[in-house]
Amino acid sequence: MRRFLSAALALVLAFSLSLPALAWGEPSVKYASFDQYLDFYRAQDDPETQSLVRFLVAYLDAHPDEVASFDPHAYFEANIASGAGMNIANWFFDQLPDYTEDHFRAEMTDAWLTGLYRDELNALTDTDPPMWRLCLSPSAVAGEEISLERCLAYTAMTEEQYAAMAKWCARFQFERPGEWAAFDPDAYYLSNSQNAEVPDKMAWSGEQGFEDYTRYGWMRAMYLAWEKDRAAREMARRYPEDYAAFDPDAWFSARAGELTRFQGGGKEDYMEARGLTTGEEFRLAMFADWLTLSVSQPMDVTVTVNGVPILAWLDFSPAYPYAEQGRIMVSTPALAESLGFSVERDEENRVLICTKGDCSVTFTDGESAYLVTRDGKAEVLALDVPTKSHGPGAPCYVPLRALVEALGCDVEWKGPFRTAAVTTPREER
Repeated sequence: MRRFLSAALALVLAFSLSLPALAWGEPSVKYASFDQYLDFYRAQDDPETQSLVRFLVAYLDAHPDEVASFDPHAYFEANIASGAGMNIANWFFDQLPDYTEDHFRAEMTDAWLTGLYRDELNALTDTDPPMWRLCLSPSAVAGEEISLERCLAYTAMTEEQYAAMAKWCARFQFERPGEWAAFDPDAYYLSNSQNAEVPDKMAWSGEQGFEDYTRYGWMRAMYLAWEKDRAAREMARRYPEDYAAFDPDAWFSARAGELTRFQGGGKEDYMEARGLTTGEEFRLAMFADWLTLSVSQPMDVTVTVNGVPILAWLDFSPAYPYAEQGRIMVSTPALAESLGFSVERDEENRVLICTKGDCSVTFTDGESAYLVTRDGKAEVLALDVPTKSHGPGAPCYVPLRALVEALGCDVEWKGPFRTAAVTTPREER
């Protein structure tokens, strides 16, 4: 009996390993109709699987006779049993009594159609150079040869990142030809620049050069948005408590100036411009923006106060927080204002005084100590990293944790998000 089970297991493994490798999730059960496989794929919300669904639906509609006449046994013998070096179809049925002819047809149809999708997609994305030129500039459009090195320098990407974007763009053109053909270069340019009219297109070597330039911007923006969305979904899945606690409205309020720089307006206008129709889609978009901002330059960390990013108090100043010697350095005026303090600066003596009620905190540029006065009592506290400013008139930076804890606040480091989350006492909120 044990030898019988081992042989059956070996055949099951040979069968499964011979199927085409898929980039989407596979069902854990064997379905009795291909429609059930299609429903399984529809239930997955990741972009790769939804791309597969669109292909399958279109193929079924366009080739009903071919699908109806599909011979699962011939497909099995030609593509799976021969690859395993054996003919196991009948024996396979004998060892799986619940596995019927309907199950076999459904599974072979799934293997056949998903294999067609994979082959057509690879034909587009594995060409060299890629069918979609991603590295574009006026000189390149004018006829200069585009090397991979130039492309990487122009896009500020690694070779792996560039290849991933090239494949995504080829897939987009393959899956959504109508949207690709309907692209309006003039409309895209005007909606993404501060110019009131389209400039002389000869700067791009004419109409075609201008279209290539704007289409590149369009595709790159859509690819980066897709990447942000994919990463945000994964982080939301891995850290559900952080995702549930995230305040999208507070984040949008702090980032509205940047997020609506070109189209203007408020939350509703932003959602309409980005095609966001539900509150959950808006939450995910803001969550993705948080993730992107926390790992991008010039910031390498993010600081929030009661869920609101410290950017809300920067007024578009470049005084972003940063990490140094294992400490997060933060702009003192921005942090103080986020905690409800007023700020007074003595430029001559390089002193910054932050006041809130009967509490005042005094910093001096370049010093490793600061003065806290509360209820008429003064206390000098040490800093493990000295305060510093980065030029005349620049804000004084201090280590975040030392300051907020001295003021009775809590700070938690959220490593996966590269974010320091400051929480004030409940009575102060």
